[in-house]
Amino acid sequence: MFAILPWGYSDKSEEIREELISFRKTSELAEFKPTLIAARDAMDKYCTSSVEALAGVNKTEDAKLIQKVINMLSEFGEHFQQETITTFSKSVDKDLQKFVDSDDIAITKKSGRNIHREISNLYGLLAEKLKEQQINSVT
Repeated sequence: MFAILPWGYSDKSEEIREELISFRKTSELAEFKPTLIAARDAMDKYCTSSVEALAGVNKTEDAKLIQKVINMLSEFGEHFQQETITTFSKSVDKDLQKFVDSDDIAITKKSGRNIHREISNLYGLLAEKLKEQQINSVT
């Protein structure tokens, strides 16, 4: 049995539906932001520290943060272009293996810097997407 809605209710339901979808997208993107920040901050030391300052760093824990970024990017992939996901994943996977496997501090630092750069670029893209979603949710 179908109820006949007064004129305009169908339009209002569609508007509410679109608002809920927009809110969900914004929430998912916002959920990704602290993970990216944590990963970027973890990789900072490989960009700025001297070789001696890297003594005692926990590469395994830092690598886990990077892997979490890769996993979340895949999970929230609908928000990004497939090319962005593929390029990021390939680049970071390659450097992440070198980062984790190497005992050479120079290789660790270089891989860490490359990963940091990729995460910083992704963070910039995420910030643009969040801004875009916020603008769309207002209009």
